Amino acid sequence: MTTEPHILLKGDMLALGMPRQDMLPKYHAWENDPRTVLGYGNQWAQSWEVRAAGYERQRGNQRFQQFEVVRLADNEAVGMTILEVNPHSRTAEFVIVLAPEERGKGYAAESARLTLDWAFDIAALRMVWLKVLEPNRAGITAYRKAGFRESGRLRKAGYWLGEPVDELLMDALPEDVPGPSAVRSALGDWTSRRATDSPSRATRTQPGEQIPRGQLPAVLEDAANWEYPDDGDWIGAVTLVDTEAGRSITRRSPEETAE
Repeated sequence: MTTEPHILLKGDMLALGMPRQDMLPKYHAWENDPRTVLGYGNQWAQSWEVRAAGYERQRGNQRFQQFEVVRLADNEAVGMTILEVNPHSRTAEFVIVLAPEERGKGYAAESARLTLDWAFDIAALRMVWLKVLEPNRAGITAYRKAGFRESGRLRKAGYWLGEPVDELLMDALPEDVPGPSAVRSALGDWTSRRATDSPSRATRTQPGEQIPRGQLPAVLEDAANWEYPDDGDWIGAVTLVDTEAGRSITRRSPEETAE
């Protein structure tokens, strides 16, 4: 019988928790699933003896921070995330493993986003990065949803099904992470006085759907489209996003254009 999860941070479907020693056999099984071995770019499975011997050593290493990923609906563990921290540069490498039967459910993106929330809002890291083999399209898509952006490429640095492939580097800054921070949502009013200190980390405003020019006046006039904070000095804001279509708009009059 396993112990109950020790929840640290809740999201929508998932939560981050403390790793549990009695779950080590499951962690080991997830890590040695052929799809996990392939995705990591490894060639061989890790023996139980090596994994068990390294557990306590890793738990005492402040540079190796592990989170158990727990499904809130039934408190079942579905994966793990890891931050390998560089304390000198205040950055970390991100690693994730999901139970084979829990893949394809959107868990990778939410697990990564929750880990980024912890990394930026509690651990005060400046940047989190990862490596992913280019053929791992599902992983790349999930990382993009969480806020990671492609930042480099190591050519022919890994293998996928026996063939040399490129390894992509992706990184995330606090302002890259979409949606409200789960940390700040959990703390509620306790952090409200500090929200203006770092607006990108407090609200993480992201562009919404594009609005055709003809519909813009009606959208702005509709009060239901606005969110009003408690600050009485606040008036409003509109975000204008630079696009190819926008750059093609000229300030010249039709008469000038016709000349």
